[in-house]
Amino acid sequence: GAGSTDGDAPVRGTAAASMIDPEGRSLNLALVVSLDLEVTEELADEGRARDVVRLIQEARKQADLEITDRIRVTLGTDDEPLLAAIATHRSHIASQTLAEELDIVTVDAGTGEGGSDAAISEVDGSRLSVHVESLPQ
Repeated sequence: GAGSTDGDAPVRGTAAASMIDPEGRSLNLALVVSLDLEVTEELADEGRARDVVRLIQEARKQADLEITDRIRVTLGTDDEPLLAAIATHRSHIASQTLAEELDIVTVDAGTGEGGSDAAISEVDGSRLSVHVESLPQ
């Protein structure tokens, strides 16, 4: 059938006079659409990066920093896929959060390393410590 993409999921349409549904009922349809809902590692990494941006913005708010303040961010985790996602999307994370400095450290996020006031959060089931501090203007 004809193929196109809409956002992240490929969409394929096929003209069909009739079809049988999983319960065995006959359906008369003019068009059947199937979506490829497979989450690739690339899409998962993009989602992890968006979660990291959100957590940095939450940490900024908790530290009473203004959205326009330039900041130094220290992220710590021992999860390899999360470290890889952060490294891959480092420039996007920094630009979205106005982070002048973005340090990524391999630590046991449960120890609170990354600063005594680091927030411990979860991204895709993995622990992440997030520490933000304001930089001089």
